Amino acid sequence: MKAITLIAAVVFTIGLTACGGDSYSTGLPVIDTENVQQPVARIAPVTTAKVGKKLTLDATSSLIPKGASYQWQWLQKPEASKSELSDPKSLQPTFTVDVEGEYELQFIIDSDDKRSVTRTRFSTLTDKANQKPVARFNYKFDNFYPDEVATFDASGSSDPDGDRLTFQWIVNAPTENAEFTVSDENKAKISFKATTLGKYKVSVLVSDGVDTEVFSANIDVTNTPLKPVISLPAAVKVGDVVHISAADSTMYKGTTILWFLNRGPKESETELTSNSTLETSFTPDVAGEYSVQLMLIGDKDKSSTIELITVVAEGDNAVPTANIVNAPKRGLTYQEIILDGSTSHDPDGDQLSYQWQVSEPAGTKYTLTTTQDPQATFVAEDVGRYLISLTVSDGESSNTKVHVFHAVTANTPPSASFVVKKPAINQGKRVVLEANSKDAEQSESQLEHHWQITKKPAHSSATIAALNYYEAELIFDFGGSYEITLVTSDGHLTSKPFVKAMTLRRPNNQAPVISSVNVDDNPKVNKPILLEAIATDPNEDPLVFNWSVEDDLGAKVEFSRPNYQSTEFTVSKAGSYLVTVTANDGELTTVKQVSTLITVTE
Repeated sequence: MKAITLIAAVVFTIGLTACGGDSYSTGLPVIDTENVQQPVARIAPVTTAKVGKKLTLDATSSLIPKGASYQWQWLQKPEASKSELSDPKSLQPTFTVDVEGEYELQFIIDSDDKRSVTRTRFSTLTDKANQKPVARFNYKFDNFYPDEVATFDASGSSDPDGDRLTFQWIVNAPTENAEFTVSDENKAKISFKATTLGKYKVSVLVSDGVDTEVFSANIDVTNTPLKPVISLPAAVKVGDVVHISAADSTMYKGTTILWFLNRGPKESETELTSNSTLETSFTPDVAGEYSVQLMLIGDKDKSSTIELITVVAEGDNAVPTANIVNAPKRGLTYQEIILDGSTSHDPDGDQLSYQWQVSEPAGTKYTLTTTQDPQATFVAEDVGRYLISLTVSDGESSNTKVHVFHAVTANTPPSASFVVKKPAINQGKRVVLEANSKDAEQSESQLEHHWQITKKPAHSSATIAALNYYEAELIFDFGGSYEITLVTSDGHLTSKPFVKAMTLRRPNNQAPVISSVNVDDNPKVNKPILLEAIATDPNEDPLVFNWSVEDDLGAKVEFSRPNYQSTEFTVSKAGSYLVTVTANDGELTTVKQVSTLITVTE
């Protein structure tokens, strides 16, 4: 027995002839004869209008039973007005406001013995020179990870005349083939996500119908994490002003800077001049060792570093500072490791002597080319944890720096995973995630975990924050589907992304509705055909659309933007194509898909 599949679809047929012939299309709303019995007239609000402008009235959200009739009627217009509706029996007629004053119309639906009537009333603005709108948008950071969702909000744009504003977003990508997506590009607020690394220019065009203004910002899509770097002198004397800077750090717009003077000599009472600026300073009042900490906090991560500074009393010998730079923390056996202590220095300018030493695990072997030069080459012959120390001396005082090196036979990447520590997912409640990653060479406490929300509802502003080296937290702020990604690093290799999907259900969410599809007249082969879905969402959620074709007839078929409300449809072969569109609000998809039969000619 053959199975029969029934597809619930509303089909619009578009007949076309050769060039020069007549063509027609229908854009009427979908009429559900089973559910729509009582007519309900609705008019989209009209606030104000200017003389000389064309207005479009909109009754497409009305509920119209099958076989019902409907029409527009004038109730009032200025005595001198000669304005007429383009089509009183259209759901979206137009007319031109020709004189100042008040206008009032009504929309009537008649279905058997049932009638529904609604009215709209509006007045003109006094005719005067148009003032340009003010374009602007807000965004939190100018640096984002690949596939991270960024929000840009232009709702703070304004118009001095109080005109209604329209928005058009434009993104200039770093390369022609860059992969990125923008949701709701004609709304005040958009979500942006890019897969391709590089610098992007995001612009919004704000129009009041007469003038258009542009506001732009540059953002960077990068894998580079925050990296704090403290610039300060290695040693000073009591009473000297110590200038400290974070200018060499890697950070981005919105990064919070926090300075801490963690400790100093017990008798010291000095303090930092500022705790949250790019540069700060302090004046040591007692000889001894001071610890300065810099913490950088971003939207996605935070990082800190600590530097020590030695303060000596006036006339005393200053203690030199030992440094080992650019030495790796991990490497392979028999790999040459360059140990560089040449940046070690003495505040008094005294000549330094150098002494390298290695403390190796029992039963292991290593080679060290020199023990008394600023630079040495180290080779571990066996697997293990080696402590490499450099001691510098000015003949009176000395200072030692220790570097830890792990020798392995072959490094392998860690495997990432995590569990939901508090499994109940509720809107507005804190959820804790716990990393459970593994590494063959290191303990979990030595691993670095990078958390990211790689998918969330377009209207969500949820973020994820690390609590410690293995835990993170987030708050689900809106219903819909979320994806949390964890990548774990051992300092050299990174794991494959571990992705966990989570869904927050909204009890009152309703599916979006697509009422009709508008299609360009006279579609032709290899020429873009503009398609626009007329859709609404009961909860006013942003929508993501999905355009598809039932049978490509062996032709090359392309949708310019398959996930947008409007798209351009191009085919390489003449024929009749059944095009289908659905919409999703981040949680629910339209109950009924809408299909349109498009006949394309040569």
